[in-house]
Amino acid sequence: GVMAGSFVACSIASYLWITTEGIRPVVWNIPWIPIPGTEAGWLYLGVLADSLTILMMTMVTLISTLVHLYATGYMAGDKRYNRFFVYLSMFTFSMLGIVTANSLIMLLVFWELVGLTSYLLIGFWFEKKGPQLASKKAFVMNRIGDAGFFIGIGILFYQLKGQLLLPVAGGETGNIFEGVLELLKAQGLSVTNPPLWLTLAGIGIFFGAIGKSAQFPLHTWLPDAMEGPTPVSSIVHSATMVAAGVYLTARVYPILTPEAHLFIASIGLITLILGACMAM
Repeated sequence: GVMAGSFVACSIASYLWITTEGIRPVVWNIPWIPIPGTEAGWLYLGVLADSLTILMMTMVTLISTLVHLYATGYMAGDKRYNRFFVYLSMFTFSMLGIVTANSLIMLLVFWELVGLTSYLLIGFWFEKKGPQLASKKAFVMNRIGDAGFFIGIGILFYQLKGQLLLPVAGGETGNIFEGVLELLKAQGLSVTNPPLWLTLAGIGIFFGAIGKSAQFPLHTWLPDAMEGPTPVSSIVHSATMVAAGVYLTARVYPILTPEAHLFIASIGLITLILGACMAM
């Protein structure tokens, strides 16, 4: 019922976004951790709701509603029935946290929470050897990708003096995109002639997406993860968690350099060919 209510709320938000003229994104920044000696002054928690957020929220809540509905029958009679729905709801909460996060730091917090809940869901039937190994493999391989993500955030944090607010689709003030443009201008550079650190930051952040979206070379956890209950496979591995990587790339797209684009395209192409060969 709560999931269905969330989907209805997101559908209303989508309708209002499409039909209301002059509607503006919601940007809500709450000071969280003080960082003395930086221009930003704080790390922020908060909400960022624009066209991209609303689209993803609607998709996540729709899929989650259907999966919850299916799981009530699929998991009927399981001795840990209640625990399964705790994990499933927690996973959806984490995904919605990712798509509504206003800064890279808040996004990272929910990113790790998605990794934790996917580990718990894949290894739900932990009495069996298969789910045990599959959940550990998924967790470790995602940590490898997240290490790159963390390094990318660290580079941006250092270069932008703590400014890690995400850019709004359509352009708003006070985010990492503007910070990058100002820094490039001060250094006499441009987006077409970027410094090495910006390319490395973009590639580092994309490594988080490589792990979550099971792209080459961090793709091998995905087939093993089918050891979890079927509702887990449908929500974690087809609709939401794998889409988190796509969302992250779309959200940081304005700061990606041409070299980072080439790297992303190359990884995507290798993954595509690899997946097609496996399918055949």
